[in-house]
Amino acid sequence: MAISKEEISEIRNSVNIADFIGQFVSLRKVGRNFSGLCPFHSEKTPSFNVNPSKGIFKCFGCGKGGSVFDFVMDYRQVGFVQAVKEVAEYAGIVIQLDPAELQVKESPNAKLYEINNQASYLYENYLLITEQGAAARKYLFERGVDERMMKLFNIGLSPDLTNFLYQSLSNKYDSQTLANSGLFNYSNQQAFDVFNNRLMFAIHDQNGQTIGFSGRVWQKDDERPGKYVNTTTTPIFEKSDVLYNLDHAKASVKKSKEVYLMEGFMDVIAAHKAGLQNVVAIMGTALTERHVKTLSFFAKKIILVTDGDKAGQAAIEKSLKVIHNLEVQIVKIPDAQDPDEYAHEHGSEALLNLLENFRMSESEFLMDYLRPMNLDSVVNQLEFLQTMAPILAKERNQDAQTVYMRRLVEILPDFEYNQIEQAVKNTQQNEMKHSGGGYSSDYFPPYPEVPAAYDQDQLFNSGVLQSFTQQKLSRSEMLERQLLQRMIQQPELIARLSTDASVRFQNSDTDALFGALIIEQMTTGTIDPTFFPESLEGHQRELYYDILSLNLPETFSEEELQELLQNFKRESVLSKIEKLSRQGVQAKKEGNQQKELEMAQEIVAMRQQLQRGQI
Repeated sequence: MAISKEEISEIRNSVNIADFIGQFVSLRKVGRNFSGLCPFHSEKTPSFNVNPSKGIFKCFGCGKGGSVFDFVMDYRQVGFVQAVKEVAEYAGIVIQLDPAELQVKESPNAKLYEINNQASYLYENYLLITEQGAAARKYLFERGVDERMMKLFNIGLSPDLTNFLYQSLSNKYDSQTLANSGLFNYSNQQAFDVFNNRLMFAIHDQNGQTIGFSGRVWQKDDERPGKYVNTTTTPIFEKSDVLYNLDHAKASVKKSKEVYLMEGFMDVIAAHKAGLQNVVAIMGTALTERHVKTLSFFAKKIILVTDGDKAGQAAIEKSLKVIHNLEVQIVKIPDAQDPDEYAHEHGSEALLNLLENFRMSESEFLMDYLRPMNLDSVVNQLEFLQTMAPILAKERNQDAQTVYMRRLVEILPDFEYNQIEQAVKNTQQNEMKHSGGGYSSDYFPPYPEVPAAYDQDQLFNSGVLQSFTQQKLSRSEMLERQLLQRMIQQPELIARLSTDASVRFQNSDTDALFGALIIEQMTTGTIDPTFFPESLEGHQRELYYDILSLNLPETFSEEELQELLQNFKRESVLSKIEKLSRQGVQAKKEGNQQKELEMAQEIVAMRQQLQRGQI
């Protein structure tokens, strides 16, 4: 059976949206709501807001907003049914779906997955059962990789032949699949294997499907360029998107909420031998925002582990600029070694001890990494202090911040603790000033509460309409949105106000949404927070969540409603007067005295009504 509306509403109402989203986004409580860095666009100042009482999220930076289902659809890039399933599983609610809804259509890339899986099987067998494979296995044994690890990580060997793989697979797959697989090169109407005489590391997607390979030279006398050669970009493989070993690691990552991020395949295998399963590696490329987004599905903390040489430390510094929504720790491997080399020299237990017990924070790492060689001069000390102050200002743990400032005192002989503390505080204040009070949710709530009264000046001065004023909305448009929110909160107001001739929306967007609310209320008798937004077009739907996100009191009296209506009607009249004035000016330019006189008479009549308090 299909999921009923009642079941969907039950699932939505059984989940605290802040708790659910908190699995993926670091949120901090701000008043009644929660705030954090948006997972849908890159930002340094929190503009992502979650309102548990209304069951919605809204980013005032990129505009995304909606229910818990919308979050899953945007975050996971899945359809509505799949989003409902995920939320239901989180809530512990068992749902049954029509088999047609669960039917998975064959992927258009199914043959590419199949041919790569077949290639992996052939490479693995060639390593394990051939004479040439015996020499490669000996090399791996010397590197600390036994046969069990070879099978676990699907390590293989490509033969020292030009078309072994092509001859094995060409009669099983069509020419298009062969060409798109990334396994073959073509020249003079002949096909040649991309990989020959290389150790083959199979690359899998999250579901364990083979999507590509990385081939490594293994013989000392092999002088071919490129220690590693990777599959070229294909419809299923993009190097900058891939995280090696994620298919094996994701269960452990999800359980521990932390992931070790390394540089190489052998580093991952060394860590696995040491007893760590929550380990992945990037594919010889820089860490990307797509990598971070993928990891944020499973983890709340990333432990960066790169080679201890200068290049490895530089890679960490670059990675720190990409990671925004996750906690970060760093492990520096001593003596410019990588994790595999360290384990080979000191043993697996030593590597495990290093990875688990010798982590440093982002601030600690940058204090060491950015520290200049020469700190003898006051100028150099001051420049380093100016570099570190913004970094320490972002440190949320006050005790840790104090420790780091005291360490700076030890590093900078010409500066006292109070001077360093003041530099950090000045940075915090400057950041808050330039970001409009939103440097960190530790300092100012980004969305203060609205006063009970609906006085226009109070609303402007309170700052609660900052998200609207940033959009340069008029007072009339703001009041229209406030009134619509009240209708959404109390749908019985829709029928009452729809018959009031004086309640007319001047803005076409809000007027269209008002019309949609009237139709929904007449049809269903209510405004269902789960299903009504789904009936709206994209722009109207965004407007709906903009309006719902306005932080007005959840309850209001008839007196407050009348005050809002009075201000709304007054602003509507003022908007009409402004429009008539523009028409009058245009009529005068055109020499149309009759029309100019009519415009003037209407304006005078409206102003008199305003003066007499009739509006």
